[in-house]
Amino acid sequence: MEVEFKTSQFELNRDAFESVCAFLNRNGGHLLLGVKNDGTVEGVIEDCVQDIINNIITNANNPHKLSPPFYLSPQVIDYEGAKIIHVFVPESSQVHSVNGKI
Repeated sequence: MEVEFKTSQFELNRDAFESVCAFLNRNGGHLLLGVKNDGTVEGVIEDCVQDIINNIITNANNPHKLSPPFYLSPQVIDYEGAKIIHVFVPESSQVHSVNGKI
């Protein structure tokens, strides 16, 4: 399994769904939002957590963003006073594209 970090302190990174698509098309993986590339936990701003989760769920079910759509279930993790959003992305039996690109 692969792990991808995204800072996403106050909004979902633009390239987050590229990672989701890659995980779906390969061996699956874990997307951790609120973590820098070097593994440093910055956390997601608490007032933004629900908006980011809603954005993930909406885009995962939007065939214009992720095709075919795929159900994702983000989880909020409290880590040393910081909020991290964890998205487990399993390997899919279908080939997915994001914004029209595989």
